[in-house]
Amino acid sequence: MMDHAHDLGAVREATDRLLGEVGKWDEAALAEPSRLPGWSRGHVLAHLSRNADALGNVLRGLPMYASSETRDADIASGATRSPAEQLADLRESADGFLAVAAEPADWSRTVTLRNGVTDSASRVPFRRLIELEIHHVDLDVGYELEDLPAGFTEREIVFLTDRFTGHPDVPATRVTAEDGRTWTTGGGAEGPAVSVRGTAADLLGWLAGRRDGSTLTVTGGPLPALPRCRRTRGPRVIRMTYSGAVKVGGPASVHELADLMISKVAVGGMDNNAYLLRCRATGEQLLIDAAAEPATLLSLIGDDSIASVVTTHRHGDHWQALAEVVAATGARTYAGRYDAEGIPVPTDVLVEDGDTITVGRVELTARHLTGHTPGSIALVYDDPHGAPHLFTGDCLFPGGIGNTHQDPEAFASLLNDVETKLFGRLPDETWVYPGHGNDTTLGAERPHLPEWRARGW
Repeated sequence: MMDHAHDLGAVREATDRLLGEVGKWDEAALAEPSRLPGWSRGHVLAHLSRNADALGNVLRGLPMYASSETRDADIASGATRSPAEQLADLRESADGFLAVAAEPADWSRTVTLRNGVTDSASRVPFRRLIELEIHHVDLDVGYELEDLPAGFTEREIVFLTDRFTGHPDVPATRVTAEDGRTWTTGGGAEGPAVSVRGTAADLLGWLAGRRDGSTLTVTGGPLPALPRCRRTRGPRVIRMTYSGAVKVGGPASVHELADLMISKVAVGGMDNNAYLLRCRATGEQLLIDAAAEPATLLSLIGDDSIASVVTTHRHGDHWQALAEVVAATGARTYAGRYDAEGIPVPTDVLVEDGDTITVGRVELTARHLTGHTPGSIALVYDDPHGAPHLFTGDCLFPGGIGNTHQDPEAFASLLNDVETKLFGRLPDETWVYPGHGNDTTLGAERPHLPEWRARGW
């Protein structure tokens, strides 16, 4: 059994190091991008706080998270808090985890983590230590893999080589540090054995997906590609905890649901969001808003093409790439009935409120929202396995509804539609994908509806 008491002491030390760093930050530092694609430093800290809560749940015998959607939503909503709020949450959640771990318990018992994974309770403190140390590096504040405690680095290499042992995509691989320490991994894929040699920090970086392995010495074959993410033709697509934070020129962020995959990418001079939806059962794809950069969108779409493209409203920043995408794919076009005439590419299907648009076996329900434009539409995916997902175009964002150009009647119309057709019909955990910027949830925005109405925008 692992020495959980020793690991809890290391967790306290790692937490103190992190708190000392975060305590120096202002809002600008907190908003800086981390080394994790699509995540700011705020996302990383929110994740660390929720991870402390989750591992406390594991030790109590409770589910680690209420659901994957709730976990992702909590990280997204927590990412934009002030430095003081982040620091307090990080400290309080860490204290809560340590308090649970201090309770008398059978540390040899088996506990259940996410996705049915089981482990010894005695390893849970080390799992928390991994989160703290690796994500401290991810914050990009000068704390590097070379700065990690030597004992932690060796144990994490052992942990990761064990994880990949026998994996069907990894050939037999001998991993050797410059001081001669050796580990083995892989062995499930056919082919000759491979030897990989380098510093302990570089080996850990490769195994943990934090470095590309270019500094390692490899013999017997190419450097094995470790199965932490899948890449497709075109923009880099990284499967990791979905945050909804993307930037122009950066990778797409992928939200993997049971029946649907949602890839979000930012394009164009107005930082528009485009969403590629893929039915997991059939492979059929649908694009929401061919906003700009047709080459980027076509690369994201890939060789499987798309069956349809939906334009959420008539404003030009949402259809600049539409003609090129339709010409390249032959996709069927959809738009709201009252906005179609303002879109220069012919609309094949005029969408009414309540209409169903399908992508493979997945159904999306259209909601007509008047005010930002006469015929804007939002799309609702009522996921049978979890919370609903809502694509709002420019009608709803974190912090308010879309621009109604100082027209009181248009403002009242849009807010009324948003309240009745979205907030009035969908639960708080509904994930919101807007036409620009970060995602949110209806629960995060609902308390502010009276404020929006009072201010008039």
